[in-house]
Amino acid sequence: RFRESDLRTYNLTFDEVSRAVQSENLKASGGEIETGTKKILLRLDNQADRAKGLQDIVVKATEDGKLIRLRDVANVTDQFADKPDRIFINGEPAVILKIFSRAEEDILLNSEYVNSYLESFNQSHDGVAARVIEDKSISLNDAIGTLQNNAWQGILLVLIILGLFLHPRIAFWVAFKIPVALLGMFILSNFYDLTINQVSLFGTIVVLGIIVDDGVVVAENIYQRYQNGDTPLNAAIKGTLEVVPAIVASLTTTALAFSLFFFLDGQMGDYFSDISFVVCATLLIALIESVCILPIHIARSKALKKGDKPWKITRYTNQSLLRFRDAIYTKVIRFFTKKPLAGIIGVILIMILTIGAMGSGIIKSTFFPTIDQDVISAKIELPLGTDESITVKKLKRIENAIWKANEYYTGLREDGENVIKYAERVVGPNSDEGLINIYMMEGDKRGIYSYEIADKIREEVGPIPEATNLSYGSIAVFGKPVSIALLGANLEELRMAKTMLRKYLESRSDLKDVTDTDKQGMPELVMELTPNAKFLGLSEGQVFDQIRKGFFGLETQSLQREDEEIKVWLRYGESDRKSLEDLKKAYFFTPSGASYPIGQIATFTERDGVRSINRQSGMREIRVEADVADLLTSVPTVLAESEATVLNEIKTKFPNITYTLEGEARLSAETQESSSTPSIIIFILIVTIVLFNYRSFSKTIAILSMLPFAFIGVAWGSFIHGVPFSIFSILGMIALWGILINNGLVLISTYNDMIRAGKSSREALREAAISRFRPIILTTITTVFGLAPLLLNNSVSAQFLKPTAIAISYGLIFGMVLTLIFLPSVVTLLNRIKVFYYQKVRGQKKVTAASLDIELKERKNQLA
Repeated sequence: RFRESDLRTYNLTFDEVSRAVQSENLKASGGEIETGTKKILLRLDNQADRAKGLQDIVVKATEDGKLIRLRDVANVTDQFADKPDRIFINGEPAVILKIFSRAEEDILLNSEYVNSYLESFNQSHDGVAARVIEDKSISLNDAIGTLQNNAWQGILLVLIILGLFLHPRIAFWVAFKIPVALLGMFILSNFYDLTINQVSLFGTIVVLGIIVDDGVVVAENIYQRYQNGDTPLNAAIKGTLEVVPAIVASLTTTALAFSLFFFLDGQMGDYFSDISFVVCATLLIALIESVCILPIHIARSKALKKGDKPWKITRYTNQSLLRFRDAIYTKVIRFFTKKPLAGIIGVILIMILTIGAMGSGIIKSTFFPTIDQDVISAKIELPLGTDESITVKKLKRIENAIWKANEYYTGLREDGENVIKYAERVVGPNSDEGLINIYMMEGDKRGIYSYEIADKIREEVGPIPEATNLSYGSIAVFGKPVSIALLGANLEELRMAKTMLRKYLESRSDLKDVTDTDKQGMPELVMELTPNAKFLGLSEGQVFDQIRKGFFGLETQSLQREDEEIKVWLRYGESDRKSLEDLKKAYFFTPSGASYPIGQIATFTERDGVRSINRQSGMREIRVEADVADLLTSVPTVLAESEATVLNEIKTKFPNITYTLEGEARLSAETQESSSTPSIIIFILIVTIVLFNYRSFSKTIAILSMLPFAFIGVAWGSFIHGVPFSIFSILGMIALWGILINNGLVLISTYNDMIRAGKSSREALREAAISRFRPIILTTITTVFGLAPLLLNNSVSAQFLKPTAIAISYGLIFGMVLTLIFLPSVVTLLNRIKVFYYQKVRGQKKVTAASLDIELKERKNQLA
């Protein structure tokens, strides 16, 4: 670093010193000498790579023979690059190495290898320690372990339920489908390149109850035929053939509903496509097993032998269910087949009540559920140009608060283990920016949500008025909950609008950590030459070149020191470049050797600089973002209120400014957009399957009319569990549709059988509902109990999967009401409408609902 006064004393320029260093500090090859017997290389090895070796370089010789060395005009020191990028772990200097796994690699194996390597590294090195501060494999192992426990618990519950309501031997063969179907799915997964992860395991849990549904239907039908007098073989063949169309249709529609996840774009597609494959592949194997293998097992089972009786507890539970059916449900179904409008209107009123509860905020909603993480960050931005030392001081204040929070939460633990393991303090990339990454104990072991710890740290830190942006929390996996982009051409108007929006969001108690992306640059000095400079024949480039070399620096050499690259820079010392006065006093050396203070040949005007410019759709963008203060905060409500108030005010005051909703809102919109066309196609395919299966528009309408009302169970299930209704809930509801259609098909198939037997429409509908009451209840219970361990699981790692599990479980629970009451009511009403049309419009006085049924017409044609 040059002493500006010494340079002026010896009339030296930066270029002269740079040339001297380059010509003196040299390592080069000068060819070779051939002596006839050998070759000798000519080498110059006069290169120093440390400050001490550079000090004696001669930069000039005076007329009286005095040698001016580099140390005479500069302070030569070894130091790191003059940038604020520094990392400290728990207060100690550190270097962070991040190790990633490729898609085809196993993260668990890689983690094991790295930990083993670091153990041997630490044993063989002194003075430096390598520590793992974040290991994703630990949380992944915990999550997989949690879901594996949920899976076997779900299987056990399904087995218990089957054993309670089915003949134990039949229950065994129905349950045997579970390992067979899952094994077949794992075999097929080799072609799909499926990995065992949180999402694929969740898909396994979801499908547990579903895959026994069709098995229950087949087994029930076979057992009923056997009890009605068929031989075991005939009962197996005829009982299976009777339900094959309904089973194929129901499993196909379920697979189609789940296949929607294959078509989701971006992150949602990455999350849910594995669920689609697991469910569809498992259902395929389950279908083959139900039609081809299960009937053989049941036919050969001792359950179809004379004298074999179910367990006493099985008889008791069955009798209890049948008593409930005969004493209560029979009366209920008779009432609603007499007065179908009562059932339909009742469900519609509940739907209106649910929508009202959602709109009023009783049932909370958001775009995406919060995914708890083991790392949170405290980020701070101070006014532009803030000195690094001040930024470090603020970061240390936050770091002290972090350890106070750790002390608080550690004191609550019986084992006394630290909740917070490491605090990584990072300054930079600019001197006014910094962050602290907080590495915590793994979520399930920690037992405390990361947002609670972040809130505690925020409380301990208190307000930092100087900070332009300050936030605490995890990385937003799906984007910020509240993110609004202001777009316009006028930067001044944009900043005024940004201020209005920030004040509004900061005033809301349901939001926290309001930040923006308006990155103003450091103040700038713009140079202009004076008439004196032009009189001397100087150009802007000549003057500014010397200013740049003195204040920014001149890289004169790049050297190799062992395995490090060393750069030799020339610039003024820090004391000579502290202020505008230092700049004006610095001397400019003309080509003739004269020197003038820069303040005499140039003037400087101050203006605001630009650090970064964000654009969207060709327009300048400033984005204002915020996090929710509570997990139950309704983000759609916040955005709707913002649009109705402050954004509407901004639009009125600044007509040229527009806005877009970003973050979670954008991803949600993109997900809905990417799913809209596939949803329509899948819905058409489902309608086609149901229509071709029954060749009846009225029955197809009746079954599909249940689907929108599944929302009731999903919404109130979210309310019961205190989980906001999110896009994950919607996706769960879509998957639920396939299962509801399955139940509807079972009931309508039995109704058709009753019509073929010559019963009236009302009588057939009643008997079909009563006959299918037990299998519908049983299939619903097995699916719900298969998901029960996940619903009751309070582990941190399983929380983001809960909305989908809640949607399927509670949607099915209310789906029983839809299948056993609403569906018969709709069928009855449609039958009455058909009869009215034929009698009053077409004049066919003797027509009945049964006579209009296509299945009855087929029977008459066969008899004829």
